[in-house]
Amino acid sequence: MMTGTSTRHVRPTSLQTAPPSAPYDDWARRLLGRPLVITLAVLALVQLTQWVPHYLTWPLFPDHDVFATAAQAWDAGERPYRDFHTNNFPGAIYVFWGVGKVFGWGQSTAVYALDALFLLAFGGATIAWSRKCVSDWRPGLIAYLAWLSFYLDLDYSLTAQRDWHAAGLAVMAIMLAQSVPQRWGRLGSALLLAMAATVRPQVGLFLPAWWLALGDATEKLSERKALFHRLAWTLVLAGLFILLLAPLLLQGLVGDFLERLRLVALGGEYSKTSLKSIRDELLREALKFEYWLVALPLALQTTRLEPARRHLVWVWLLAFAGVVLYKPVSPVPHAYLIQPLTIVWALLMGLLAWVVLHWRPAVPTLQLTAVALLIALQITGRPRFCNWERTWEAPGVLASGTEGEREPMGVEFSPWFKQGATYKWRDYRDLLAYLREHTSETTRVANVLRGYPAINSATGRLPAFPAESIAWCLLIRPEDEGPFAQALEAHEDSVVVWAPSEVGVRSRFDLLEMAPAIERLYQPETKFGPFEVWRRKPKDASAGPG
Repeated sequence: MMTGTSTRHVRPTSLQTAPPSAPYDDWARRLLGRPLVITLAVLALVQLTQWVPHYLTWPLFPDHDVFATAAQAWDAGERPYRDFHTNNFPGAIYVFWGVGKVFGWGQSTAVYALDALFLLAFGGATIAWSRKCVSDWRPGLIAYLAWLSFYLDLDYSLTAQRDWHAAGLAVMAIMLAQSVPQRWGRLGSALLLAMAATVRPQVGLFLPAWWLALGDATEKLSERKALFHRLAWTLVLAGLFILLLAPLLLQGLVGDFLERLRLVALGGEYSKTSLKSIRDELLREALKFEYWLVALPLALQTTRLEPARRHLVWVWLLAFAGVVLYKPVSPVPHAYLIQPLTIVWALLMGLLAWVVLHWRPAVPTLQLTAVALLIALQITGRPRFCNWERTWEAPGVLASGTEGEREPMGVEFSPWFKQGATYKWRDYRDLLAYLREHTSETTRVANVLRGYPAINSATGRLPAFPAESIAWCLLIRPEDEGPFAQALEAHEDSVVVWAPSEVGVRSRFDLLEMAPAIERLYQPETKFGPFEVWRRKPKDASAGPG
């Protein structure tokens, strides 16, 4: 008894007699409470206020052009995968179809507004999950701000990408499975994951973590019943995924869909994946030491947690281990494919902060220092695209209903817009304005630009090609150039947007079949910098040998 009593009194005494740490601990304890929550919440609000308004003025990226044009063509009766060439899962097409039907075709503002709403919903889900699962707002706020610091630093070629949307849905599915371990929570979780799978098949890498998350509801069941429970919800997930493919099933497009997927499968014409590329991408990720500075300490700290909390952390560590493969196994390692891994890493940051904040015995000064260092690892006060000046300009641009005279920040600081050719914002803006004014809703537009900027989706015009632009022939199937050239014959009310100066200058852009067809069927009408608009000749003038 005396020994135990003596031991209990040693630690408090040693802490109390170690000046000057005691007064600092008191201040640190206070700062880690409500001031930290308020600071993080205000920072998130200020960042979003500086970013959202001018984000809505950004133009669409070529990836968006693919889905928006496919959605509009589908609405006009041209079925994807059969009449309209695309090799992507249909989820993004569904979204752009909904945006087009509600707000009208050619509305880039609506696309970015939806993405901003998704970003806000993800933040709300993250904070609610944090409060529900660990009884603390701070981990969720730290995780969300870590993601904001990353996302608000991306240019227009990287934002509103389907990999962020698919991964966001998958992450929210796991959060819902953990925070609402009842039947309706599980059903909502399965629906979110099924929706994610219709956008990107790579979200299958989240399945082990989702499967483990279902264990929260099965802790009191026998091992056999727990396994049955998980299998039952996996079948529900599969059923919901099939249900979401109903538009393809009802139109008999599943076979065409699977045939197009062969182009992006390992060894397909579009796929660049190999064992060497997978190894190289994994090595690049391994050299990002900030990942391991969060993941490894968190994994080591799990031994100090009670079983329920340990289970919660291991779910996200398993998710992290899965999405490490997301970019390496994708057909082409685009820059935006790192986003799923970054999302999970941000959540691990929040969980590590939670572990630090609840260290026992508590040493507030040390905890404050550790949390401050963790925040400094990723969270920035002002990401690159948070800008008050552009935010004040945004309402005027949005009210005009057209692109602003000033180049949007997302384009200005993106190498992509100037990568394909010497395109300037002024020329691109004037081109879009001309097409809106001098073509009708029935006029078809053939985008034959080497840099394939978004033309059709930005103007609400259907393509004259069985795809959004010549990009299909450049990037996926060069042998389709002949059929694309022949497709021009079918549209008398059509224009071609191209830059003849680009032809033959860059590799794989000789247009041996396309250029003669354009010169035979079309005639110059106007130009904006390198962009030239050629309109279909009168029927008699375009007649001649094929």
